[in-house]
Amino acid sequence: EVIQISNLDEFLAFRDEVNAGEKFENKNVYLTSDIDLSSVCGEDVNGEMVSWEPIKSFYGSFDALGHTISGLYIHAETESREHYGLFGSVYGENSAIKNLTVHGSVYVSRPNLTKPSYADCGLAAAIAGYIRGYIEDCRSDVKIETLGNAICAGGIVGSVGEGVSDCVFDGSIKSAGRYAGGICGSTGGYASVKNCVNNGSVSGDKNVGGIAGEPDNGLTNCLNTGDVTGIENVGGIAGKGYNLTENCTNTGNITGTRYVG
Repeated sequence: EVIQISNLDEFLAFRDEVNAGEKFENKNVYLTSDIDLSSVCGEDVNGEMVSWEPIKSFYGSFDALGHTISGLYIHAETESREHYGLFGSVYGENSAIKNLTVHGSVYVSRPNLTKPSYADCGLAAAIAGYIRGYIEDCRSDVKIETLGNAICAGGIVGSVGEGVSDCVFDGSIKSAGRYAGGICGSTGGYASVKNCVNNGSVSGDKNVGGIAGEPDNGLTNCLNTGDVTGIENVGGIAGKGYNLTENCTNTGNITGTRYVG
């Protein structure tokens, strides 16, 4: 089944339908025009601050066909493990977000936890906090800031299950979480990151990378030009990685105290 979204009202209806429980599993959603969210979220919407409510538990494929969603504004304070972005959580092994550019800002705060584990971390990113499937040909010019050690950040996606390819981040990240990366905070299992470019600044405490903060798999044909700053496990490509990178290049300035590369 094919669903086309051509304006803001249709996009909001799609968001609300997903959040009401419609998974859109095995459905293809296409964005046929640019969308500006500034009338529904922002620092001043009719005299009030309004934070974007992320699209949650989407199981389908979302193809923006090269269009842009601008005016994303998230300002959230939470005490629980939640995921933030245009999409909060995207599930399904074959789920995908493609050909999308996002502009805006994301700020999430959460109280510190005592030695938070990987599973404890909430996620903040521009495109999706978490995706089980794939993100392809997406671009983000979003300012991302997280406060607290249990919110982790990525410029495109917080954590990805299958892979990220051909994505570009032009924004900035400031995070105190367990990991932070210009493209993705972390990758799970056999997820790959290929042909991606980070041009934005990335700063954090530990496991901070120009491309990925804490990847579980290899990074291939990636370029980092942004400055990367942290304390421990800081790298131009990966902060803390378990497999070698292949054909990746860093030209950004890297600053750290312990395990810097």
